Amino acid sequence: MKLIHLNLLCALWFISCYGHVCMAAEYRFVGTEFPYILEENADGDITGLGAEITKTIFKRIGKTVKIEILPFKRALKMMEKGQVDAFIGPYKLPQRALFMRYTDNAFYQDPIVFYRLKTNPVNWLGDYSRLANLQIAIIRGWSYGTEFEQYKSALSLSMVDTVESGCKQLRYNRVDLLAANPRAARKAFDKLDMAHEVVQLPTEITVNQGYFAFSRNHDLNSVFDDFNQALNQMLVSGEIARLNLDYGLLFQSKKTLTLSNRE
Repeated sequence: MKLIHLNLLCALWFISCYGHVCMAAEYRFVGTEFPYILEENADGDITGLGAEITKTIFKRIGKTVKIEILPFKRALKMMEKGQVDAFIGPYKLPQRALFMRYTDNAFYQDPIVFYRLKTNPVNWLGDYSRLANLQIAIIRGWSYGTEFEQYKSALSLSMVDTVESGCKQLRYNRVDLLAANPRAARKAFDKLDMAHEVVQLPTEITVNQGYFAFSRNHDLNSVFDDFNQALNQMLVSGEIARLNLDYGLLFQSKKTLTLSNRE
């Protein structure tokens, strides 16, 4: 009986000392619902370009990962507090780099463009002064680029929480233009059955890029380096561009990719 008790105490001591090592074998990735990048299907499976790349890389580097979809602000706050290991798909912003370590290269691109109703003849070729008398719907929390930010105070903006809300404002003539990325706009137009009602203007407002970002609050150097290298290899081979096409997205990689810069 004493031997059993001693063995039990030893087992408990081992778990308390080394249990975190076992648990750390599964990495926790989070992201927010982004059309074609990260979505949950009817069966509860996490799908999308970001999910597929994540699962592919973890299989190749011989590690396991759990992916969760959370509201954007919650996911970002959990990254800031070090409660999760990585974020799938955020844009690179200086303030986020304080607690996020981004992969060397992006895995998708988000051009931001204007949409108008076919019945509205307004056009735009990049001159922001031409927008002064127009009502424009933009999505709260989105990045519209440096130039747009410079002119923002001179524009009449309607701030909405979702692309779908912006589409509805456009449909009912509450705004003249909707500023969104084609990926999210396409999903919303299809849902509202209004793709035949709108026109995408040709001039881009900006082009955002989505990355994988790892927490700086954890000792993740080893898995970051493995993941980063695998992602770079997929970019060089053209696999990332092909996967983007599978999801109806366009990805134009740089001629010279950024190589790993270990910290």
